[in-house]
Amino acid sequence: MASSLPTEVLLAICEQVFVKSGKQSAKSTKGKHIGSELGVFRPYVLDLKSFSCTSRRFREVAAPLLFRNICIRTREQVVELVRSRLFVHVCHVHFPAINILTCRRPLGPHIMKLVKQAQSLKVASLDAAFYMDLNKHLGCLLAPDTRLTRLEIYGEVNLPHNDGMSVLAAFVPYLPRTIRTFAATLPGGRPSITGIESFFAQITSESMAYHPLPQLEHLYISMQLPLQLSLSPAELASPLARRLPSLKLIAIAPHIGSQSVMPLHLGDPGGHGWGVSGSRVEVWKVSRDVPWHTTEGREHDPVITIAKVGDFDGMNV
Repeated sequence: MASSLPTEVLLAICEQVFVKSGKQSAKSTKGKHIGSELGVFRPYVLDLKSFSCTSRRFREVAAPLLFRNICIRTREQVVELVRSRLFVHVCHVHFPAINILTCRRPLGPHIMKLVKQAQSLKVASLDAAFYMDLNKHLGCLLAPDTRLTRLEIYGEVNLPHNDGMSVLAAFVPYLPRTIRTFAATLPGGRPSITGIESFFAQITSESMAYHPLPQLEHLYISMQLPLQLSLSPAELASPLARRLPSLKLIAIAPHIGSQSVMPLHLGDPGGHGWGVSGSRVEVWKVSRDVPWHTTEGREHDPVITIAKVGDFDGMNV
């Protein structure tokens, strides 16, 4: 019977399944999320056995919608997915334990192909070493010609002697220049001003043509910061806005507390809301005048202002 329904009706059925399953999954895991979310990874449960029993036409109509977001836990899953016909529909990839894919064995072409196709990537690791050297464990996956526009790194491992901002600074050269939304929840209990200065040095450029992150619009940072910046995160937000030419929104969680998720619904470039973690989150919107103007033949930097959106507590709402 389903095979005789119009395509529009089949799509409507799939959309309802997607929405209802997402709500049920969200309720069942309320308060148990780890890290922050960009909003594109809306969890839902799909019974593949039942799905395989539907008509061929229904599967063809449903696949582009139901297989846009995937969660990968093993190397074997990557290989099977890339070899299947479902691969062409994948847009958003979540690796909750990426070290399973990258440790001890060399990266295979299937993993590289999957990441290259993804528009957004969400990554965590069970191994503390992953967060000490993102270049080695993650940078090798990010090809220059990737389609990636959103990247999220999160985790809860304990690294008391690690400076998260220094790790992030070393990782900047490996970030694709196509990135528009970047979220980093990094462990580390030894923040330093040196790490902040290193990060500023990596994102400072005199020309848009050579800027490492020319398209970055939304930035979320959750990590331990030096005391002065923890008490006044605006002192970090303002120089970030000056150094990132396309930045529109900054969210900073200077203290990592419980990892409960709270949707801010501010929206990323894809129109989705953010869910962020931490005991306190401060958010600013960035505004600029005309990008470049001249006076007596001399170029001047744009006038940049940041307007605070508000403070948010790290709880479910």
